[in-house]
Amino acid sequence: MTTARLNAGMISMTKTEFVDHVSQLVMKITGVQLLERQKAMVESRVSKRALDLKLPTLEAYIDYYSNNQEAETKALIAYLTTHHSFFFREFIHFEYLEMTGLKEAIQAAKSRNEKRIRVWSAACSRGQEVYSLAMFLDFHLPRMEPGFTFEILGTDVDSDSIAVAKNGVYHRNDIKEVPMQYVMGNWAKGTGDIQDYVKAKQSIAQHCRFEVVNLFTLSKSIEISKAKFDFIFCRNVFIYFSPEQMKDLTSNLLNYLQPEGRFILGISESMNGLDVPLQSVGPSIYGRAKSGGAKVGSTVSAKTGAVAVDSMAGLPPIRVLCVDDSPSVLVLLKRILTKENGFEVVGTANSGLDAAKKRKELNPDVMTLDIHMPDQTGLEYLQTNMKPDHPPVMMISSVSRDDASLAIKCLELGAADYVEKPSLSTLNERGNEIRTKLATAFRVQKMGHSSDLTIEKSFAKLPMVSNPEQKIRVILSNLGDRKKLQTFMSELPEGQPPTVMFMEGCETLMPSLS
Repeated sequence: MTTARLNAGMISMTKTEFVDHVSQLVMKITGVQLLERQKAMVESRVSKRALDLKLPTLEAYIDYYSNNQEAETKALIAYLTTHHSFFFREFIHFEYLEMTGLKEAIQAAKSRNEKRIRVWSAACSRGQEVYSLAMFLDFHLPRMEPGFTFEILGTDVDSDSIAVAKNGVYHRNDIKEVPMQYVMGNWAKGTGDIQDYVKAKQSIAQHCRFEVVNLFTLSKSIEISKAKFDFIFCRNVFIYFSPEQMKDLTSNLLNYLQPEGRFILGISESMNGLDVPLQSVGPSIYGRAKSGGAKVGSTVSAKTGAVAVDSMAGLPPIRVLCVDDSPSVLVLLKRILTKENGFEVVGTANSGLDAAKKRKELNPDVMTLDIHMPDQTGLEYLQTNMKPDHPPVMMISSVSRDDASLAIKCLELGAADYVEKPSLSTLNERGNEIRTKLATAFRVQKMGHSSDLTIEKSFAKLPMVSNPEQKIRVILSNLGDRKKLQTFMSELPEGQPPTVMFMEGCETLMPSLS
């Protein structure tokens, strides 16, 4: 069929026919399953593409598409493949690397007379997974085996995502969830129009390369065809494929894995029922099946995500003392820090003084600490109690991390990290961040590692009010907030607007209070 006839047929398509055409095209190119139940999503994202091009209707976009098929096919792949990711996603895999995986890979590399660990992030989206691995390896590999280096290849089918990854620029909020031990020295603050962004420094960027690769046409990639990797991360990809596609893709990917290498999927993904030469060695972590061993898909294979990493199995949970004067926050922390997640809340305290007493009684591995509390604030606790033998302390406060007068002071006084308080609406997001940072602080403390607050201070903002002569500050409180009010007022810088306080239930006490 000529291009003119093809275009004419395209223009005459109905909305439904065009959506079907796009779905089939994307499935053919990427393997992503866009079936009947995804039709509404496909139409919605195609319509969004039309709006982004300032085209008034889907029919107008069909006309535009017919004359720009090559470019628009690439654009639609970007719109219809998921790019949601974040730094240090599924932290259990990083724990596996630290406890087991890296040591095994180092020994295997030595047996090959090599001093390099090679990792492939096979669906890297916009690069967060690659840079997470780079920060992690840059921190741990020199401590495990001086003289070793590493190389990470990130690939994705979407060229726009790879362009973002190569650029290595992310919003400041994107790296807030990264444990401070891994952030330090690896990111530079932007200036001018990009002052709210950070860029990966050479310390990690030099180890990372990116390439547009379709996993179903690997043989066409020069870079992939000559490589063997110690780890292949293919996380949260198989959820879009059929079992037959999963089997074919796994068999193909194994051609690029070292004999002792590890193949890592997303926690929500399973290879059960697939006849592939792999055996489970951890939560969604696989190695090649040993002779006489049970393969994935056999009747005795283990469920993905239900198998403890061998070297981590049987380890006691990290014991946590949670300190906060809010009962609701303590309840949320107990929901986050459960034994199934590797933690145990051994006690709670509602002030700094209470925390000091409970710490001596319970001897926790780590602590969470609020800033504003009665009797003794979090800052006062740190000033009084932080000694070299004190367990790691992570601040969990309603005060913004960018508040220079408090957050930075906590970190300077010895707090290991900082997280803004969770709520029911942010429980999953904050929960992951809290668990990741507590586990990291607990393990890193044993290495005697100190903190560098350069990047934190570069983003810190003083709580100044513009045009204070034209404004007033209003505070609503009750008698129970007196200690918090005292701390708050003492921390305000000069040049602030006048303050009016409304206090509930203190009419009879007003003379003595004043």
